Amino acid sequence: MSSNWSRERPIHVIATGPGKHLFSHLGDPRVQMLKATKQLRTPPQVLVMPLQGRTAFEDARTQVHSDTWKRVAEGQATLVFDMSGEGEPHTAERTAALHGFVDGLGISPTRCAYVTQDRNYGRDYAAHLNDPAAPAMRVLNYDYYIKRFFQQYETTGDEAFEGRLADFHARPGVRERRFVCLNRAARSNKLFVLLALLRDGLWERGFISFSGFDKATNQYAKTAKFMRDEMLATPGFEDLARELAAFMEPLAAKGQVVLGRREDQSLEDFLLTVTLGEHNLPERQRSWFTVVNETEITGPHRITEKPFKSLIDFHPTIVIGSAGALPLIRELGFRTFDGYFDESYDAEPDARARFDAVYAQVRRLCELDEAALARMEGEVAETLTFNAEWGLKRLPAVYRDTLDVRFVDSAMAGVEA
Repeated sequence: MSSNWSRERPIHVIATGPGKHLFSHLGDPRVQMLKATKQLRTPPQVLVMPLQGRTAFEDARTQVHSDTWKRVAEGQATLVFDMSGEGEPHTAERTAALHGFVDGLGISPTRCAYVTQDRNYGRDYAAHLNDPAAPAMRVLNYDYYIKRFFQQYETTGDEAFEGRLADFHARPGVRERRFVCLNRAARSNKLFVLLALLRDGLWERGFISFSGFDKATNQYAKTAKFMRDEMLATPGFEDLARELAAFMEPLAAKGQVVLGRREDQSLEDFLLTVTLGEHNLPERQRSWFTVVNETEITGPHRITEKPFKSLIDFHPTIVIGSAGALPLIRELGFRTFDGYFDESYDAEPDARARFDAVYAQVRRLCELDEAALARMEGEVAETLTFNAEWGLKRLPAVYRDTLDVRFVDSAMAGVEA
């Protein structure tokens, strides 16, 4: 269903409570944010509810006037549940809570949209309802962090591209290490990679960041015991978790390791900005490819902003993530590196088999000599240049002029024009 809303007519939006939400960053010029007050003079067409806070429902009940909720019930506005910053899979409990909230306000779920990074959410939600005639929310896909990442280049992309192109041409033929691998947050799937690198003597072949296990120095850290238990509980990985347990102590001894931090930047400031950072890394000038350790290898079907950091840095990129990650990258206009890597790993549905296949690619490239890696880089130089130019110079405008407008139209579907 598409929107009949005019391309010139303003769309007024209120947030039902505090928290980050995607409408504050959309490039659609029709979107105009209003402050939610009890005496709202301009009636909104969109109510956006950030769902990451624990008090989202209570905030909405207390901050939004009953007449505004009536507008949603009558089809004059829509309610958008915003989980665009997360990719959590569907659960029956969440659906019950969302449906219960709108039912209590006399609003049909058909007047609402749920926004998520998870491409499987709509399928799983429909399966849960198990009735094509049941009143259902529209499920939309959007990634808050990918949009934010490229938005920072709307005015600086041309200059950034020229600088990185010059850096790419200046890279030496012999480089200090083979790869870059970023691991700001401690997660079980990431530790499988890091511990395997230690086991195989490949740690020193890469520039590797790591959160460490001390929450006192990094809010994203988790204790070694917690991570060990989480690894043992990962289906299909139990034997690997037991095998790699012996390397937890050497990993813990490395403490927190960061890449790309400026000399004049405090660690606290670096960690606050790292989501939109970790690109244009000097370490990529001194290595050949990037191993992207995605947020998960099982569960939701999504990508995050992580692969794009290396794609705009002229670095061949291999992704350890959920199955079907590479088509999602190509969907945004980028090219991937089949031939440099054997990308058949991405189609493997079994998480353990997929992990083994992609890790084998990392080992293979680490064993190649510099001449072979230089030759391979030359073979994909056109793709490297295309990706950087696309991401830095063109995609920010595509988001602003096309993708964001298309999303708003989908969110507005069914609202009376």
